[in-house]
Amino acid sequence: MYCLLKDISGYRFAMVGIESGFFRTFDELKIETDLHIFHGLVVAEGILVDIEPCKSFEPFAPGYKWIPYQGE
Repeated sequence: MYCLLKDISGYRFAMVGIESGFFRTFDELKIETDLHIFHGLVVAEGILVDIEPCKSFEPFAPGYKWIPYQGE
């Protein structure tokens, strides 16, 4: 799924493997203080200014950064 995300754009954030009923909203992400626990979180660089700084983010695709997925 992450390979597919690298080839598309237009989304603000994504995380593969999360049930839609449990998926976090953007407002929740903005106030979260421990983003580093969300392995696989992909975020558009344009909205990173609205999110608490997290040193765990690395380049993912043009215009996106992520917290690398650690596997199951």
